[in-house]
Amino acid sequence: SDKLAYKVLTNDDLNFVTDEAKVKAFWEKKKENFLTPQMYELSIIRTQTNETAVSEDEIKAHYNANSFNYTDENGKQLPFEEAKVLATKDLKIKKTKKAAQKAYIAFKKGNLDNSEKVTLPFGDAKLTEEIWTALKEKSVGDILKPKVVLDTYATVKIENVVLPKVKTYEEAKKQ
Repeated sequence: SDKLAYKVLTNDDLNFVTDEAKVKAFWEKKKENFLTPQMYELSIIRTQTNETAVSEDEIKAHYNANSFNYTDENGKQLPFEEAKVLATKDLKIKKTKKAAQKAYIAFKKGNLDNSEKVTLPFGDAKLTEEIWTALKEKSVGDILKPKVVLDTYATVKIENVVLPKVKTYEEAKKQ
């Protein structure tokens, strides 16, 4: 009968030499496939929720009204003591919404300019999928209403959109 043997190859077993001229020729033919990501230059006003004051009674009332939202991995409702941290976070977000909306109005009127300036590729994890979907539909200069990102509200203004461009040979080579 036939016997088959196999060996797992390591990098040391490979004798591979790249032909720079051939690689560059390949890139020349396919360079439109090597694009930079679409980038967004954004100004972000963050409204923090961690300083929002909540009392024990408010947390209990919030939990009682929304207890169906606090369940374990089996869908069983969590008792108040186990859900308290989540209920506190949710209540702080709820109570901070009005302050976030006021910051949005001030930002829109140009009365607020302590924004964080960032440039991010489309879909970056620093913002939520909901914000990226909304940004896709907007234009330069538009301001999104406050949206929750982790435990803060983010009001986002599009300052500029940098469209994808063909990468240089050196940039594409690193890819």
